[in-house]
Amino acid sequence: MPLLRLACACFLAVGFAAATDADGDGLDDALEQQLLERFQPTLFVSATDCDGLPAEMTPGLGEPVVAARNGTLYGHVIRNGARIEVRYFHLWGRDCGRFGHALDAEHIAGLLEADHPDAPAGEWKAIAWYAGAHEDTMCELSTAAKASVLRAEHHGPAVWVSNGKHASYFDPKHCAAGCGGDVCHSNRRLRSPAIVNLGEAGKPLNGTAWLQYSKWPLAVKLRPDFTAELLAQLEPRSLVAARRKSPAMQGVVQVSNTTMNALDASGRKTGNALDRSASNTAAAVADATERTGSAVERSAAATGRSLDRAARSVRRFFGGK
Repeated sequence: MPLLRLACACFLAVGFAAATDADGDGLDDALEQQLLERFQPTLFVSATDCDGLPAEMTPGLGEPVVAARNGTLYGHVIRNGARIEVRYFHLWGRDCGRFGHALDAEHIAGLLEADHPDAPAGEWKAIAWYAGAHEDTMCELSTAAKASVLRAEHHGPAVWVSNGKHASYFDPKHCAAGCGGDVCHSNRRLRSPAIVNLGEAGKPLNGTAWLQYSKWPLAVKLRPDFTAELLAQLEPRSLVAARRKSPAMQGVVQVSNTTMNALDASGRKTGNALDRSASNTAAAVADATERTGSAVERSAAATGRSLDRAARSVRRFFGGK
């Protein structure tokens, strides 16, 4: 009997050791990683984005410093009632669109459910997805949809990331909506080398202490994305706006944005015309200089020959050779 009790004690010890919850959110860290990898979305990012690819941040620092622009994604997993939310953050060294700024944190989220809250990773299924676009700004165009609409119940959805601004869209046609400043052309599939679990704001994992850095909104975005109100709005066949600001005001901004784009284009055309004019002028001056130089060289050569003939004539006159 003592041996049986010892064997049971060893079995329980191994079982408890196998489950680790280093960030204290009530979920096994191994389960979190399995879910993050299983439901990873397929991102399409611009081939001409000025910041290249989502960044891997240097671990162990209190502020985010880009270590490499290699497409690394960062994950966050929390309980939402009996369900689980999985989030995928694509982090950037800078937003280089209009009104750009240093550091950019954007994300996509999925809501998962299973028959019981302690089910293994393979038994969870996505029921809804959310894509953040210009969150908490006048131009917000974040969207949500049932997983069945996106055909992403057992894996992640396809997501388009706008050039320079890094807003996330389930449909590239929505990229130009809202305030009209986004572009999702020439996007290429992102092949991420890793998904790194952020942990929680109070207990970051994997050296991600920079997630609480005050000069970017990453920690704020660890809040639940799926509320009862949002889930009630989801349509069986389409995307819905999530937290969208006034469409009328966005229309005003879009018109202003169109005007600014026109001015930018006009400025670029004027600049190009001036560049061409300056280039043509420089070429003409260079050509004239070259022609003048050649004429002077020919004239100098002819003068030299004339002087040489004159010198020979003078020598012969005085009896020289």
